[in-house]
Amino acid sequence: MNIYQSSAQLKETAKQRLEGKYGLAIGILLLVQVISFFADFFVGRLLPSLSIPMLLLHEIAAFILSSIIGVFNVGLTLYFLNAACGRTVALNDMYYGFRNQFNKTLALATIMTALSTVCTVLYRLPYLIGIQTGNQNILFLTYPCIILALILYIAVYLHLALVYFLLLDFPDYSVPDILKQSSRLMKGHKGRLFYIGMSYVPLLLLSVCTCMIGLLWVIPYMRMTVTGFFLDLMNPAKRTDASIPEQ
Repeated sequence: MNIYQSSAQLKETAKQRLEGKYGLAIGILLLVQVISFFADFFVGRLLPSLSIPMLLLHEIAAFILSSIIGVFNVGLTLYFLNAACGRTVALNDMYYGFRNQFNKTLALATIMTALSTVCTVLYRLPYLIGIQTGNQNILFLTYPCIILALILYIAVYLHLALVYFLLLDFPDYSVPDILKQSSRLMKGHKGRLFYIGMSYVPLLLLSVCTCMIGLLWVIPYMRMTVTGFFLDLMNPAKRTDASIPEQ
């Protein structure tokens, strides 16, 4: 018998936890996206990836900026944890990673950024080589590379999905400890989290039809559901191993 909550139960709980907090959640996520957008815009303008050397310079600059912006993810995680646990939430939650344990937060953000950067380069490189050389065979490699990059990203991400939660719950853990514990906790639960993510695909597609405006509601909903997934996973009454100490 599965002792953990189903995807439907987690999503229903997420709706209840977001009641009265949707506005601030949207505001925080939107602010981080605006910062990220302008960072990407300036990198793209200064270093357009029109050739292989420019692509490498573009990716290096984007990598550095994305790692720094990734620090906001700890603050966003804190906001949703506070909301899920009935604690006070505030706009300055988003700056938590810059004010507390910045080195560890930046290290984790850099690792997550490295994952997305490697996957991005994996499919963009054959595309650029194909465009530069006019070789259609290399250009067609872009499509299988996109699939390969997506599979690689999902496979690794499912191991690391809990790193920001663990940093907040166990601030004394080192970065390697956090990575190991995330992978250990996700053992046997990667399929559950993957299914939760896939269950949002219809809503994400509908958001495209609203010029992405629908994402303002869908993304907080998704993040709160994942927060519920973490809290459910960490419930001492449900755990059967001693890999994580009770809080």
